[in-house]
Amino acid sequence: MNKIDSTTDHIQSVGKVVPTGKKPSSDIKGADFQQALFQAFDLQETSSVNPSSAVSPLEEIAPTHMPVIQEPSQVVNGKTNDLLDLLDSYAAQLEDTRVSLKALTPVLEKINSSADGLLSATKTLGEENNQLRKIATHTALTARNAYIKFQRGDLLL
Repeated sequence: MNKIDSTTDHIQSVGKVVPTGKKPSSDIKGADFQQALFQAFDLQETSSVNPSSAVSPLEEIAPTHMPVIQEPSQVVNGKTNDLLDLLDSYAAQLEDTRVSLKALTPVLEKINSSADGLLSATKTLGEENNQLRKIATHTALTARNAYIKFQRGDLLL
């Protein structure tokens, strides 16, 4: 409120100064403008002071979750590491005599789908990542081989 009061005082003092060489008709236009400005200030002051006007509070805006953009080599590297971890887990479960072959079925299904994802991700690699492509392809083929052996029944011996 203090800023508005000082602004209106300044406007009143400017309105009282009549520049030399101007016709009195400009004073009438200035007075109309001054009156309209004061009416606008009065409307703003009454609307901001009026407690009966209900103003809804702002709600919190939900943050957007932007996807993290990664290089194709980072994606393939991550998928290769994940598949190698699954294969290590599978090998550990094979050594454990308490784990039945039936319990290994979901693990092998996950290994197979991860191998599919890794093979499709290797297609996005450029020529500069030829070594990574070879490692990823070899890992995916090893995983597919383990899946086929399990489905064929080679582990029943």
